[in-house]
Amino acid sequence: MALTTIAFCHHCKWRSSESPIQIDAAGAPCPTCGTGISALHCDPSYTGTDPFGRHYVEAQAIQDHLARAGVTTVNPVGVAIPKHPNTP
Repeated sequence: MALTTIAFCHHCKWRSSESPIQIDAAGAPCPTCGTGISALHCDPSYTGTDPFGRHYVEAQAIQDHLARAGVTTVNPVGVAIPKHPNTP
């Protein structure tokens, strides 16, 4: 179960600080550049075994995902995650 949402922008590389889950964050305008953001729903404390029997650490998977997007994983901006415009 996802405990955290990390929002980030592929365009300007903005990243939110970790916030309680906000499912409707994806597609909301980035607070820095206005481009639609991506939202990563995760549980950073989860560890386990993947379907192939390999050790899995969700915190490392988060770091890898953000690194592939070119988004910093150090000192995220403390901006609240915006809600998608269609959220009531």
